[in-house]
Amino acid sequence: MELKQLLELEQENLRLHELATRDELTGIMNRRAAQNKIIETMHKGGALFVCDLDNFKHINDRFGHLTGDHCIKMASELLRQSVRKTDVFGRIGGDEFVIFVYGISTQSEIDVVCRNIENRFVNEMQQTVYDLRISIAGSICRMGDTYDSLFDRADQKLLLIKQQKKNSFRAEEAVSSSLNRDVSYIKRDLTEQIRKPGAFCQDYESFKNIYRFMERSLRRKKIDASLIVLSITDENGQVLDPHTNMYRMDELGTVLQNQIRLGDVYTRYSSNQFLVMLVAATYEQAQMIGQRIIKAFGEHEGAVVTANSIPLSEAKID
Repeated sequence: MELKQLLELEQENLRLHELATRDELTGIMNRRAAQNKIIETMHKGGALFVCDLDNFKHINDRFGHLTGDHCIKMASELLRQSVRKTDVFGRIGGDEFVIFVYGISTQSEIDVVCRNIENRFVNEMQQTVYDLRISIAGSICRMGDTYDSLFDRADQKLLLIKQQKKNSFRAEEAVSSSLNRDVSYIKRDLTEQIRKPGAFCQDYESFKNIYRFMERSLRRKKIDASLIVLSITDENGQVLDPHTNMYRMDELGTVLQNQIRLGDVYTRYSSNQFLVMLVAATYEQAQMIGQRIIKAFGEHEGAVVTANSIPLSEAKID
């Protein structure tokens, strides 16, 4: 056989060896090759690490399997950068990887390796839309260990870590859910339980507080708002007798409820007067609304309604 043919045969054998021992997607050791290499050298001592990506199924479901493959390759490269060339590193399936690090003999050393790998993922992946995180756990090689016993210990630790993450996430969800319920209860408590159509009727002290709140807003923003003072008197401007006055004030209250907007506020100011606060209404608009209320009230013998409009910026309420 000629030298050229021998070289070609050797290259083909190397290629076939690579195909047999390398993961097709990432180019690192496949499951069988990594396992065989660890079995050959674990007598030297060290620690086996098992790791996988958090919520990888979500990435496949949301972005598709091609994106999932891209994420596997990115994760493989980050892990490759995190281990030494003398260490064993392989993909054992899906989003799972195995690493055997020589020279480790304590749990604190395992913790350092895990923390460094986790931090590398956080720092590198938070710039991407995938924001990949990794879970990793390691176990020190003991006297009499087989590959299976060593792998099983590391894998059990990984399962525990992932369960703790899930429990933590559920606790955060529970807190969030509780807060949402609290907000819902507060909103329900603040909301009118029986909402009448039309304007918002308040007692005078509450009306004053609303007015003062609006007055502060006026100082910061250019908001039009006006007050209307509605009074019921006789034709001579005198207060009606108590019985008639009570009856006519009830009628006027019903008119106000129906004639002004839900976002406006009114209150009974005195025995024969109502105060109306119109939000986002100019002085001219307030005058028109006042006349509309008078018209809706209608004509009643011996009773007259008058409306006086005041821009909110000029009004003073004690």
